[in-house]
Order: sequence, then structure tokens, then C-alpha cells
Amino acid sequence: MASKTIYAIAASLIALVALSGCSYHPRVSGSDSNGQRDADSNMPRTATVEPRTITPVVTLPATVSSSFPYLISAPSAGTIVEIDDNSFVERSTGGRDATVHLPDNAHNVTPLVVVGQEVARAQPIAQARYDGFALVADVEGADLFRFVHQPSGTRAQVSGAGAPFNCDLLTIYPESLGGKTSMVCSVPSDQPVVGGMTGVVAFRFATQKNVPSLPVAAVAGTKNTGSVYVVRANGSSREVVVQLGESDGVDVQIVKGLSVGMKVALPSPAMLK
Repeated sequence: MASKTIYAIAASLIALVALSGCSYHPRVSGSDSNGQRDADSNMPRTATVEPRTITPVVTLPATVSSSFPYLISAPSAGTIVEIDDNSFVERSTGGRDATVHLPDNAHNVTPLVVVGQEVARAQPIAQARYDGFALVADVEGADLFRFVHQPSGTRAQVSGAGAPFNCDLLTIYPESLGGKTSMVCSVPSDQPVVGGMTGVVAFRFATQKNVPSLPVAAVAGTKNTGSVYVVRANGSSREVVVQLGESDGVDVQIVKGLSVGMKVALPSPAMLK
């Protein structure tokens, strides 16, 4: 099931913030040091559109699995220059060598390419069997486009099995697994899991710097489009539709509809309808 991120829903926000390793501290005015509205102020609590640095995070539900075949992909376009029992070496079109190492629990490795063969980025170069536990997250719809670029890091949490943990990727791009398109990351051996348990995986992507943004609690909407309530000087507000960009679970990028310095109501009144 594709992730359906709804900004400003508390349960989703808490889970995403915990997995991404961030702390949620919205920037508000019209409030005291505890984030509460000032009783002497007629102004609502507000958040200001500010340039922020955002590291996008995509969260997907996942299931613990074990002993399954999976595909290993080329990290970039280039030529295979070396194959051995534990790794593949690919020379990119720019002349840079990249080594794809197989995890310790990968067995029955079958190369799908030969030395000297040209490959495309994300092309499967080998099939292997993974004999440890892993989290398998199905990727569908609009989420597939996000994985055109490799995640820069992965965190996961298994329901009822403790705190979030780093989950090393077995697949760097979505691959066909069991009839579905999935991303797979390995569960550390010290995690108390069994097959069939469920959890969530958070995939981090390249950081966006100095982009206009708001706290997610100020925006109601889906991934691409949302609405906010712009606060006027007299304290009244009007609803404005905005185009949304990247989000890290704490802030969301405002692509269109607002300018830096504008103030909006916090939380979004649309969440109270």
C-alpha cells in the first residue's frame, strides 16, 4: 500500500519524527515558552514561512520476512569490470569504479551479467537468496517516483519489538519480489523478530537546503496539495491553497502559494472541521 501522508495528523507525525531522528519543535508566535497561546493576546498562534533545510523522508508499512530471493541492482549506468563471490565492480560512464558488496547472509548468488557488459542504472546484475530477517516494504503509485533516486539512509521499527533501528538496504532501488515491487532492508541480528511481524520503514533522501517551509501542523492536505489559513494583521484569517514539496515529518516545503515571512494559523483550522 502506498504511503498516504496526511500533514498535521498527530499519530503519523509522531511515528515519522521518531523514525527520522528529528525533534518536533514548531516555531510559533502568540504563545508562551510552553507553546501555549498567550491569554492577553488577541492573535491566534501562528507559524511563519521560513527558509529551512529539509531532508525528505518517505515512510512505508513493512512486513518481516526471511529466506527469500531478491535482486541486486547496478547503482549507476556503466560497465561491469569485475565479478567475484562477494562483490561486483562497476565502472560508471564517468570512469569511476563502484563496488557492490553482497551482505553476509546472501547465498546462492547468480550473476545476471558478465564482465565487460554495459548496464543501465537500476538494472538487476545478480540474484541472491537472503537467509536472515528483513523488512519488505511494498512501493506503489507516486511513491515509486521517489525511488528513482537512492535513499541516503534507512530507519525502521517493528511493532512491539522496541525502539527504531538502522536498517541497511538490500535493494537500492525497488525490485520485483513475490509479485510486488518492494524495497528491502536487513533487520539486525539483535532485534527480537519473527516472520510475519509488521512495522514501518523510513527512507531518507537528499537534503533540500533553504526552501520555504512551514511546520506540518500548519498544513492540512496530502502529499502534493494542501491548505493553510493565512493570518491577517487584524487577527482574521483566510484559507489559501498551497503546492507542497518535500517533508521530513517536522517541516514541509511550500512550493507555491505563500511567500517567506507570511504567517499562518497553527494548527490548521481545517483539521478541526
